[in-house]
Amino acid sequence: VESTKVIARQFLSEYKEKGEITEPEYTEVEDGLTIFSDRKYSKLSDAISGLLTTGNNLKNKYISIQAYISQNAENIMKLEEIKDALQNDTGIPITIGFGPRFLHSTGQLHKGDSGNGLFLQIVSEPEDDIDIPDNASDNKSSLSFGTLIKAQYLGDRSALADAGRKVLTINLGKNITEGLNSIINSIGK
Repeated sequence: VESTKVIARQFLSEYKEKGEITEPEYTEVEDGLTIFSDRKYSKLSDAISGLLTTGNNLKNKYISIQAYISQNAENIMKLEEIKDALQNDTGIPITIGFGPRFLHSTGQLHKGDSGNGLFLQIVSEPEDDIDIPDNASDNKSSLSFGTLIKAQYLGDRSALADAGRKVLTINLGKNITEGLNSIINSIGK
């Protein structure tokens, strides 16, 4: 957990200095989605298959779906569909956590286990980003919630990768429902 916090703070410092966070190089795939992985893929189904290919079998593995999207009934239902599709495709346990909330619970397991986790980060761009006041007594802001969440998922992604974990980040952009449907339709293809 501390490693994620340290890296996230570095991203936030960079934002305060430069006005932006240097993101990894995303690859555009079908349906307007972008992905970031340890390999280049042109199709979402190939990227998902690549996450699940581990050089050995999936015995003793689990998949962690890390959702940095709005936690509402529709998104929960779609994430459950993704979980079911992955479960049917792999037969291994799957967890779902909404970020950054899960970082203080299962986030410790993700980085401290024996390397058995495969991580599917699902992120989006905020439709309406809200500024965070620098002080409670005024409206001046140097940071938005969207920027904070981006720093947190990039920090967690970096910490996972530094710990030797396989991570696939899928950025849905602003159309979350369509993006989630594209993920569901790409599993097992």
